[in-house]
Amino acid sequence: MIRVRDNASGLLEDAKLLRQNGRITRAYALAYMACEEAGKLSILIGAATRIAVGIPTDWKAMRKRFLSHDSKASQFLALARVIPMITQAAAEGQKTVDAEELRIKASAGVMIGPALFEKRNASIYCNFTAGSFTSPSEEITEPMADQMIGFADTNLLAANLILGKSADEAAAKITASASRARYDNAMSFAEDMSQTIEAAFRKHDT
Repeated sequence: MIRVRDNASGLLEDAKLLRQNGRITRAYALAYMACEEAGKLSILIGAATRIAVGIPTDWKAMRKRFLSHDSKASQFLALARVIPMITQAAAEGQKTVDAEELRIKASAGVMIGPALFEKRNASIYCNFTAGSFTSPSEEITEPMADQMIGFADTNLLAANLILGKSADEAAAKITASASRARYDNAMSFAEDMSQTIEAAFRKHDT
């Protein structure tokens, strides 16, 4: 997890350097890669939590999620959508957040995230869209690059708070906060998100 976090941070620093020097499309590409790298952390933290509370881990399924672009995109965009809501509530002294709004925002991130991979490709390669060829500079705008850099910043902010500075500190933090009740609540939240997504697709299909 520390290696992943540090690599995501390095990718983000490179993206910001490119952005500062007007290399917009490449800034977007590296910021997206930073986000996807950070998306691995939720997968790894979930596995670490299961180990801490004594729940068997399906390593084959975890490896599949770890390598899946769609899974990592869903993870990072869900976090990017809910973390600002949580930090704002904390800054305003609120002790709770609206669970339903949180679930809706996270579900939207999970659903929309995988579509961003196409834009990642469009930020690097020439594309064929709507009957004509396009270059990366025609596909990616400055606001898009800035938004992706913001997503990466948000994910790394959360990662730094959760993991701390070292592997030992990360292990201690995750072990201290791990409990079967919290794990079950997280699984229940994930199931609620899944149902929200399925309902959205059914509504779209009709």
